[in-house]
Amino acid sequence: MAEVNQILENVRSDGPRRALSRHWDRIKEMHEVHEAFSMQQIVWLFDRCRCVPALRAVTIKRRDEHGEASVALGTLMVQLFTNFVCHQIPNLQAAEITCFVEALTSSALPMDEFWLFMMAKQIQDTSDRYSPYQIVTVARCYASKGLEDEEFFEALCSAVHKRLSEFNLHQLAHFLYSCARVRFLHQELCEGAFPLFEDYSSVEALDGASLGAAITAAGMLDWRHFRSLSCCQLLASRPQELQAAQGFADLAMGLALATVYMQTSAGARLLLPILLNHFSNSLGYSSRQSRKEVALLQRRVTLTGLCAAFGVPNRKAWNLSQLRTVQETLNNLQTYLDRSGRRDLWEPESSRFHLEVVAVLNLLEVEHHLEHPQSPFQLDIMIHAEQLKTANLEVEDAEPNE
Repeated sequence: MAEVNQILENVRSDGPRRALSRHWDRIKEMHEVHEAFSMQQIVWLFDRCRCVPALRAVTIKRRDEHGEASVALGTLMVQLFTNFVCHQIPNLQAAEITCFVEALTSSALPMDEFWLFMMAKQIQDTSDRYSPYQIVTVARCYASKGLEDEEFFEALCSAVHKRLSEFNLHQLAHFLYSCARVRFLHQELCEGAFPLFEDYSSVEALDGASLGAAITAAGMLDWRHFRSLSCCQLLASRPQELQAAQGFADLAMGLALATVYMQTSAGARLLLPILLNHFSNSLGYSSRQSRKEVALLQRRVTLTGLCAAFGVPNRKAWNLSQLRTVQETLNNLQTYLDRSGRRDLWEPESSRFHLEVVAVLNLLEVEHHLEHPQSPFQLDIMIHAEQLKTANLEVEDAEPNE
């Protein structure tokens, strides 16, 4: 159809944001009335859209029985094609499903959980058709959105385990990291994959992201047999690679856990002080890290601090220099958060139940604090022990004697 080809050409030349918003009414009519777009064309459109995060900021006015409202263009895209694509999922190629998974977990389009669930079941049943790149990509996308499905990840892990020789170390590291993010442990895969990262000559060519992913995965999956020294040595010897390490906060968590749990934790102990110093040095006034990212990092480093403070796994594991490094890092993180001042939307808000409790406490004239920071946690309601004791005594005095 010539008109469809012209619209696709406009998307190619003008970009999805401008072309789709300009021709949206006609695109909607062509699909709903004539189903004018082929599956290959829809895949191409979604592939283009997933690379344009600003798509969610473009709104189009829609009128329905409730009146007129502005709807994000990305939302309209997903709503328009969901039913058509979902009915065709059993007939889609692996590359097409992978493209849709990437698009629906991108920052450009809203996450449609039904659509993603349908594709997950198809991938689960046909995992042998997917290339190593596609399996790793799919796992990363689902894990990044916290979509935990035991049967789905079991199928992916079994496929990787059966075809282990087809995956390079870069792919294996990131696949294991995805499993760790959704807390899924596949015993046989870990037994076969983690030893591959213990040989220095094998991991020497890996970048910081892959080295960090392997270390983090082992720590978060509590894989205590992993000998991380080679990966940690390489990451410690390449300070510039720390910038590319996969997920600073997760790497901090992985190293903290590795330091405590791994049977051979020499590598984790070597890298941990270097990583903490890197955190401190990266928190300059021009830092682009959001308050949310820094606060998450602070909570992870606090876990390390608690291990140091209580001598876990043993007192000899922490020397004075390491203790000072942990303390200095926590101080710098807190200074950065104090300097940012404002409260972000991600921080906890009081639930209706907690507000009702507060109302009762006010009636009883019990002194309390709402959303009290108690690092690394946030207490919903805090009542001092002395105040609670006083309140209990007052209640007892008010009760009639039998």
